[in-house]
Amino acid sequence: MSPLLLLFILFSFCRPVAGIAVTESSAEILLLGGTVISIDQDSLSVTLRLPGGETRLFAVVDRRWLRDIGLGDHVTYELNDAGKIIRLVKLPTDPAN
Repeated sequence: MSPLLLLFILFSFCRPVAGIAVTESSAEILLLGGTVISIDQDSLSVTLRLPGGETRLFAVVDRRWLRDIGLGDHVTYELNDAGKIIRLVKLPTDPAN
């Protein structure tokens, strides 16, 4: 299954707000996706290429989210109000891609 299809399925269960999917929780955590460009274990940060092509550096609140990802992986992530990643999940790869 294509990572883009997985993202579409994931986002279709969320309420759209200004082009960004938002969960139904009272904290309104953003749920987004991208491709891993670089990982810095020392500074707890990851650089992602977003669907629009731009790249962005994100701080990660917990080192465990960086353990199972590698360069080129497609991931979804959740941000807290401070813009830091509080959850980072590797999407399954599609052998057809």
